[in-house]
Amino acid sequence: MSKEIIAFNNAIDVSPMYNPLSKGNYSLDKILEDVCDYYDVKMEYVKSKDRFQNLVNARQVYCYLCRNYTVASLSEIGNLINRDHSTVVFSVRKVKDFIDVDKSTSRDIEFIVNSDKEVYRGDVKKVVKQIRDSYGKGY
Repeated sequence: MSKEIIAFNNAIDVSPMYNPLSKGNYSLDKILEDVCDYYDVKMEYVKSKDRFQNLVNARQVYCYLCRNYTVASLSEIGNLINRDHSTVVFSVRKVKDFIDVDKSTSRDIEFIVNSDKEVYRGDVKKVVKQIRDSYGKGY
């Protein structure tokens, strides 16, 4: 279920180096895998009905990235994580609101987006560690 990546004028602008057009193809599965690697959770937990905060955050960021960087419908995005399309809409709005207010959400998305540059050639956990290290010990 690979979808071509598209650039939206209102797409997240957390990194001046990020150019979604240079990414090639995204798939919903790949985005979910990247988000799960970043949050260090298993995919089956993200797809479950559990509502632990770390799982909710992972699901919401997954929905946000899929909505902004794929052409998948709301239903397609939700189906992969066993959620309704309305949950996807809510998640995307929630993440947008958090990006404006909460620096950690903005950083989380920046790490995932920046790590994608290397993820097709390496290990996402290694790349995330390198990006976190570049911010210094304050994070």
